[in-house]
This record gives sequence, C-alpha cells and structure tokens, in this order.
Amino acid sequence: MTAQANTLQHTCPRCQAVMDETESSILEMVDWRRPFIDFLTHGTLPDDKQAAAKLKRKSARFEIREGELFRRTLNGNGQAEASNKNLIRILSRTLEEKPSTWVEQLPLALWAYRTSAKRSTGQTLFSLVYAMEAVLPIDIAVPAA
Repeated sequence: MTAQANTLQHTCPRCQAVMDETESSILEMVDWRRPFIDFLTHGTLPDDKQAAAKLKRKSARFEIREGELFRRTLNGNGQAEASNKNLIRILSRTLEEKPSTWVEQLPLALWAYRTSAKRSTGQTLFSLVYAMEAVLPIDIAVPAA
C-alpha cells in the first residue's frame, strides 16, 4: 500500500507542481509552553500586566528539568512514598502464605491503613475525612457489652 501511495504521488501532476510562494503560507507554530519556559529560565514576562500576573501565578505549577517543562507533582516531600511503603508492609504481612490473593486483600489493607491512628496526628485518616470514628463491621454484628 505504501508503494502504491508513493507511485501515485510521483505520478500526480498536482503533487509535482512547484508551489508559488504567493499561494503558500507558513504557519507559525504557537507553543503554549513557550511563555512558561521563557519566564522560568530567563524571567521574561509579557508587557501586559494582567498577562504577566497570570503567567507568574500559573508558572508556580511548572518546573524546568534538563531544559524541559514539567508539571510539578504533589508528592508532599515523599508522603505518598511513605504511605505506599506502609501499605506494602501491611499487604506483605497478610500475603505471606498466598501472594495470589492480593486483589481480595487490598481493600482490607486499605481499611486497616485508613482506620489506624497516625503517630503525627493521633487521628485516623477516616476520622480526619469524615469527622467520626469508623465502626468496624464486627462491632455492628456483635455489639460490645
């Protein structure tokens, strides 16, 4: 199919015609990243004060790494990695005998993580989100005396 397309293109008189420069127009590529890159690398701002303020505000979301523009991530100084490490620790303890059951064990591990009091706040994640303590399913089925 590629060979047919090449043959057709080379035999087509319209495709072989030399373009008149008055007929052709060159579109300038507008890259939305350019103002951010210019500001973050050289401190260049637009002349318009509103556009400059908007660029300053939005550029806080980006960073330049090795000459490329990247959106900043919300890793919170490694907090996500610490949470993942704790979840992996919980899962590895529950999956020692049957690692293939991780799909069934993941919701239980998440429940355990979210209902355990954290050392830094003394509160559970559940209570911080919902402003009440979590009720375990066993407490509903068998009320404490």
